[in-house]
Amino acid sequence: MAFAQVPVTECGQVIPPGQTGELTHDLSCPDVPYMCSDYSRSCNTSDDCPPGSWCHEPAAVYLESRATLNMNGFTIDSEASGVSCHPRRCTILGPGVIRAALWGLETINDRATGTPLLQISNVLIEGSYDGIWAGHWKVVATGVTVKNCLLDGILAKKLRGSDITADDNGEYGIYINGGDLIADNVTANGNGVEGISFFHKVQGSNITANSNGRYGIAGEKIIATGVETKGNAMAGVSSGRTVRLTGLVSMNNGGPGLESRAGTMLVDSTLSDNDTLGDGIDILSTRQPRLSNTSCSRSEGLICEPRSWNCSRTGESWGVCSLD
Repeated sequence: MAFAQVPVTECGQVIPPGQTGELTHDLSCPDVPYMCSDYSRSCNTSDDCPPGSWCHEPAAVYLESRATLNMNGFTIDSEASGVSCHPRRCTILGPGVIRAALWGLETINDRATGTPLLQISNVLIEGSYDGIWAGHWKVVATGVTVKNCLLDGILAKKLRGSDITADDNGEYGIYINGGDLIADNVTANGNGVEGISFFHKVQGSNITANSNGRYGIAGEKIIATGVETKGNAMAGVSSGRTVRLTGLVSMNNGGPGLESRAGTMLVDSTLSDNDTLGDGIDILSTRQPRLSNTSCSRSEGLICEPRSWNCSRTGESWGVCSLD
């Protein structure tokens, strides 16, 4: 728990372990020196740093382990990173805005420390190279918006929370690096590659992924209620394992509204006008989908090679949609 308050008055300030930095005004940081990865000193090369440390990208504010930054409604505008977090835990509390030419918020990743925790709430991150870069960290986010980043909006090992928006980023809106996304009220629209991409599980409610450059939602297991995927260049939802969705609305996607390489259950859902670049298939799956109070126009079978994403369409319907 944080036990001391530290006024944050200048760029490149380090908040010691367990303490709370308090932004006192907007920070504009066009030129911040590089810092050793243990935050011990500034550097020009890794030779300037202690053994086991290296010369790391600069940041406007550095948070040591278990440190907190209260943004107090102010803005960090930086040509370096906005905030840099050192393992094992850090917290950023808004309201506040981070604008950065590099990472809006980035973490020092040390796999030997397990899964560090980043907590962030009520913060807008925009116009960064990456928004939140936390490749081996668990991120707990509430009321966080990341938009207009050159590459990814949010990259994390695990993501938990609510009221998360990742729109109009150059590549992925949300990319989960090996873990789960468990969250409510998530929006990922207008991203250059995929809205939400993951390797294990997405679980939650009120998830929207529209108008993305490839898939709306893509990955393995998806269990959710209130999902909307419209106008994506490829499939609205693409899953390699179980799909259980209630209240899916998937329309006007370039590929199928839903493609699944395993079991599929849809309840109270609507799929229409999908596969605009193909044969108008709303549901494409390797197994007969189970539908309850769900409307669709056409379904088709899918055959995939064992333990592979190499698949081909069978040309045969499942007999579950209105035009099958």
